[in-house]
Amino acid sequence: MKHVNRIVIALLRTPAGRFVGRSLALLTYTDRHGARRELPVMVAADGGGFVVLAGQPERKLWWRRLDGGGPVELLHRGRRLAGRGEVVHDEAERARALTAYLNRFPKARAAAGGAVVVRISADG
Repeated sequence: MKHVNRIVIALLRTPAGRFVGRSLALLTYTDRHGARRELPVMVAADGGGFVVLAGQPERKLWWRRLDGGGPVELLHRGRRLAGRGEVVHDEAERARALTAYLNRFPKARAAAGGAVVVRISADG
């Protein structure tokens, strides 16, 4: 999967990245050592921001850096969005954000139960 991610990341950085689709974005965050990390994510628009799911969260670290909120950058359809990522803990808000995600990606329903929901909102 690491090799596929590298190819997708490279593609998203090119001008052709804006044509990859409205659902794929490049998420940049800072890890616990202060290094910038990038990963491709599926995003669903929700209001003025986006919703991202971290499926199989026990196997992933990136979302933990956003528990409590943290700065992120999202490259989506050729546009950069400086913002804030935050794990959604409030059950009502989680259900609402999850509904927005599943409306966009209905096939994700089976894996969504144990997923961590992350909201990405624009700064300012």
